[in-house]
Amino acid sequence: MFELRIGLLVGALCAAACWAFRDLRHDDAFITFRYAENLARGLGPVFNPGERVLGTTAPGYMLFGALLYSVIGKEALPSAMDVIGCMAWGAQALAVFALLRPSFRYGVAALAALAVAIGAAGSAGFVALETNMVAACVMGSVVLAQRGRWLGGSFAAALAGLIRPDSYLFAILLGLFALRHARGQRLRAAIVFGVVTLPWQVFALAYYGSPLPLTITKRAHTPALVYLVHELRHPMAELLRMPANVVPVAVGWAVALYGAYRLARLDRVAAIVPAYGAAHLLAYFWLRPYVQHIWHLYPLVLTVLVLMACGLGALYEQASSAALRVVLLSTAGALLVAHGAATVDFARHYRQQYWFGARDSAYGQASAFLREHAKPDDVVAAIEVGTIGYDTGLRMYDWGGLVTPSPELHPTRPRISFVVLDEQYAWMAEGLIALRDWDVNGFRISLFTWN
Repeated sequence: MFELRIGLLVGALCAAACWAFRDLRHDDAFITFRYAENLARGLGPVFNPGERVLGTTAPGYMLFGALLYSVIGKEALPSAMDVIGCMAWGAQALAVFALLRPSFRYGVAALAALAVAIGAAGSAGFVALETNMVAACVMGSVVLAQRGRWLGGSFAAALAGLIRPDSYLFAILLGLFALRHARGQRLRAAIVFGVVTLPWQVFALAYYGSPLPLTITKRAHTPALVYLVHELRHPMAELLRMPANVVPVAVGWAVALYGAYRLARLDRVAAIVPAYGAAHLLAYFWLRPYVQHIWHLYPLVLTVLVLMACGLGALYEQASSAALRVVLLSTAGALLVAHGAATVDFARHYRQQYWFGARDSAYGQASAFLREHAKPDDVVAAIEVGTIGYDTGLRMYDWGGLVTPSPELHPTRPRISFVVLDEQYAWMAEGLIALRDWDVNGFRISLFTWN
């Protein structure tokens, strides 16, 4: 009965999220959507037809998008992927409940699941990306392994890696845990993983020359100490809804570490959750991408949320006084209310916000201008190529280096006809002829001709 109630509650929140966030857009998502479109149209898994470059970090998301594109078409695809992202968000909440229920009381597992469902990990901001799908697969894999279903866990882990390759880090950990706990299922689990994983890897090696996305080769953008501080502060700023000063960060991590200890003591297979969090932190500390790009830290934030729930739950169960229990319960309740209010506020305003609706609207207006004035063989250069490339179908030259290997500031080939830049890159427009500007709620872009 309790499980049915939490399922219905999460389902209702998921349905509300599907409606509220159906128009959320990310420019990076449109890179994958254009790969999916070209694949569905028979042009191959490429961004620019004829250029075999693996620029998407989400090949599984591309394959799924291509299948969906062939059914619902170009216009409906972005909103459909938003809905899928919201469903995966809800699946994470149910997986967290299932993960914690064997080791903690119903209330602890339910509160943790509710925290995920109302957006405490920041899930709402990533529904247009592959982020929530990957996290749902990872959490589902842990739950299946926890229940001794290693074949299903191996399949889910392989699917997570196919969707986004950095999730193979989790698959390695799952394999190590399987060596100890899977007993007679080890070989079959390895075969299942290989059947899901190897076909794409072999194809990518033959088609692109490497199964690694272009972006993986770009690393060490941020000084080590700066990035380490960012990794430690960002999850707590997200989860505690307060400035990430030393004291709240230290307290938050102490609770999470205690939760990791308790979870590992109570369930040896579930110990893969804190192990994955630690491995993810170390791996991205080695890669050190730009700190402005926070989506890659979502698995860490989700993991820390689960561990903090375990820590608070363990402290509540062990509290010797009613006063301490009231404090812990009040703290959890206050955080839930704060996160719920923040998610509702985001749902009301993301269409006007700089990184979401404003950005998408400005690029949409530029795309409309290009569709009217550009010729089919024109080339457009930009720092962000996803939305314009998907909307116009024109060949793009990517100064951001996601789909163009080693881009040059003044390339001789191909001949560029138009340039789209936002104001922070205005210095790149020196010597170009300005055509139009668009400014939507503070996000300003300009369109230039090359000469």
